[in-house]
Amino acid sequence: MFLENLDALLKERGINRNVLSKVSGIPYTTIIGWYKKGWNSVSLTSLKKLSAYFGISIDTLVGNKAGDEKLSPKESTLIRKYRRLDEHGKKTIDIFLSSELDRPYADNEVKLRCVAEPDDDDAYGV
Repeated sequence: MFLENLDALLKERGINRNVLSKVSGIPYTTIIGWYKKGWNSVSLTSLKKLSAYFGISIDTLVGNKAGDEKLSPKESTLIRKYRRLDEHGKKTIDIFLSSELDRPYADNEVKLRCVAEPDDDDAYGV
């Protein structure tokens, strides 16, 4: 799970293992070793560096799920993107989400389509 998550994070950021090595401070040979020999020997120091760079918890990085909640890949991506925003960006998203959740019938737009005002002629049975 760790290597799959790492690959997804690299793809999301649009970087390769070489760039990851440079930005995280983890030797390139160490990163390649995880793919060749397995990741069971990843040090806590490396996990902390990766976690800090990607803005996610070590548990998320290695695939541990807290509680029963399972996030879809899209939800995980949205959370990672949100975490990368500055305070202004986060506040903007929070305001937008609040307004969407407060919108009448936001969970069931079909109700809005079914409630139509009758034409004047129909109202009088014409």
